[in-house]
Amino acid sequence: MNQNSNPDKEKEDLFWLISQLQDFHLEFRLFSEYLENLSSFLEKTKRDHVKSIDEINDKIKSGKITPPQDSGQMPPELEYDHHKLNQISSFEDTLFTSFFIALYSYFEGEFTKHCIKLDKHTKELAQKKQETVLRLADISKTKGVINRNMTFLIKARHINYSKNGVNKDEWERIINFSLLRNAVVHNQGDISRNKDVLKFVNTPNSNLLNKNNHVVITKEFCLKALKTIEVFLELVIATPSRSDRKS
Repeated sequence: MNQNSNPDKEKEDLFWLISQLQDFHLEFRLFSEYLENLSSFLEKTKRDHVKSIDEINDKIKSGKITPPQDSGQMPPELEYDHHKLNQISSFEDTLFTSFFIALYSYFEGEFTKHCIKLDKHTKELAQKKQETVLRLADISKTKGVINRNMTFLIKARHINYSKNGVNKDEWERIINFSLLRNAVVHNQGDISRNKDVLKFVNTPNSNLLNKNNHVVITKEFCLKALKTIEVFLELVIATPSRSDRKS
């Protein structure tokens, strides 16, 4: 055993790690349940209006409802349900977009919280060894919070499991989520001015829709984003750094 090791501190760190993993897995279950509840509500509402439209059309065919003389005019009885279906489609876009923004905000917060915890540990190690080390606050946020966090993990904690390692795909998707989030929040979903976001949206199987250079977020995309972020955060939390192993 390392002479400098502290069994109590190691137990405390292990307990913290297990607690972190349990907490964030619970959070992801809640996110997943919330998404399913949203989808179920929207699907049921759409089915109800489609059923109403079918019933009204049957009444028109049977002569119980007289259609307008102008064949191009919609019967007044159908206007409400068609109007509601159009509203639901727009509302669906808004809900899935809001879900993605909330999910990304949660991810960024948890990622940063973990880096702050590691940063505190880095400071403690440096004080023991009387060394000057790179701290989280020393790294610029000009390229965004998640890039700052990842740079800290690589340069200060010597964890390089994602940027150039076996999990590079997850990291690339995370970066694309960041770009997409900024396009939605800052440009109201307009992706015409950002070639990287446009490329991401137009990628086959992205589960994103491009409507006149405005992104539409789907349930399928939300599910994939949820899984990607869960896997990535688990890697971040569970992967020990070389600083830990050397201490």
